[in-house]
Amino acid sequence: MTPQVAIAVSCEQDHIQILSVIDRLLEIGVNFKGFTENRVADVFTPDLLNSKVLFMDRGILGKMNEKEIKLLEEYSQSHMISCIDYSGAGDNRILANFNAEITVNGALSGSGVIPGDVPEQSAETTCRFAKERAAAFLKNTTLPFSEFTLHHLRALSADREVLRQYLPPLFDSQDPEKIPPHHDALGPWLYAPLCAKLTGDEKYNRKFLQLLNNTMKARAWSGSGIMGAAGNCADRLNLKGEFPLYEPHCIRRKETIYNEMFHFHGPVFAAAALASGDASYLEHAMKLLRHLKTYNVDPADGLPCHFSDGTQRCGKKWSRGIAHILHGITLMFEVWHDMPEDTAQELIAFADSIGDGLLRCQHESGLWHNVADEEKTPLESSATMAFISTYQVLVNEGFLSESKYGEMLSRARKGFLKRCYRGGFAGNCSGTGLSIWEDYYFRRPFNFLFSGQIVSAMDENIRFIR
Repeated sequence: MTPQVAIAVSCEQDHIQILSVIDRLLEIGVNFKGFTENRVADVFTPDLLNSKVLFMDRGILGKMNEKEIKLLEEYSQSHMISCIDYSGAGDNRILANFNAEITVNGALSGSGVIPGDVPEQSAETTCRFAKERAAAFLKNTTLPFSEFTLHHLRALSADREVLRQYLPPLFDSQDPEKIPPHHDALGPWLYAPLCAKLTGDEKYNRKFLQLLNNTMKARAWSGSGIMGAAGNCADRLNLKGEFPLYEPHCIRRKETIYNEMFHFHGPVFAAAALASGDASYLEHAMKLLRHLKTYNVDPADGLPCHFSDGTQRCGKKWSRGIAHILHGITLMFEVWHDMPEDTAQELIAFADSIGDGLLRCQHESGLWHNVADEEKTPLESSATMAFISTYQVLVNEGFLSESKYGEMLSRARKGFLKRCYRGGFAGNCSGTGLSIWEDYYFRRPFNFLFSGQIVSAMDENIRFIR
């Protein structure tokens, strides 16, 4: 497919301003020169002028000779040239996205560009980029644990020898007494039992259980016995600054139970049960799961709403919120493939019931809308990635039927690969905050995202760690 748009820039390939433009193009469905090569032009060449729109920065203009400048001036008489120098944007993703939204839509309007000609990216190339990026991220053991630590570990989780290399330094760098009790910081510890098994050193399980028990003592608990997502009961207003980015979590009502909690708590409690032999940890995970099934899920279609307040179902059927539940189910199997049979069957049945709802609302592109059952919301990529990674592996393991999910997965992969670039993907809904109002989910900002989880979606042969 001939690209309709060209991009020429003097800055590094993964600069936030370039990725913001690419995010807009791929979300709209517009091909650009360099897409399948995973590299935009960093010098001006006359062939760039075969495009209908040329995005460039002033650094490129400074590198051009008089002949090239003349060609560009002639091109500008009948084509659109758009400068992507965002003064003051720096590394501010919100500002870069804001400018890209205006710049890209303005340049494409009236330029003869037709959406819908984006080819599929290579799944193998996408995985290679993602694994390289994940390895580079995980080598920096000075970074505090976060959800991105977990996501990048998932990129490498299919190779035990690689994990044997990366897990011990990561866990050795962590002090359980200094880690704030937020679920993003707790999440990566679900790999502690595997680290103990790979190294033969039980200290990793001991550190993990120490941290989890500290967290359980610090957190608020719902009246039904579910551990809250974050916050320290000894410092409810965050006066000590334990949560520089998570103040809202510290004061959220303890009866607010939202889908994201299962992504982290489900597999963490399963890992703790495996590490300790204490089944009560696993029961905490399943109590949360049953609450979500009972109070968050809409029985009319099997799709979970974003959160519940006590026994009241609230919010919209936000796709990535649904994805967080499915990530949690997948990770529970990855942590503990041979978990008790009744637990495994309960997890599979929940994933299957959610799958029934997803089958009914998949868009013809293969993706899902930001609110799964609301066609007026944008198509969203991170949820699609999660749905692929969950149902593909459950099918591969024989837990779910390929005849039921095969076509859904094939369409989803094709649609998702049209948004992949350099190991990341366009059309990711930003943030995870809650709202009771549908408009909130319409107006959420979208951006380009790098996530190691992309490997778990793009490898068709992926199976759970055994």
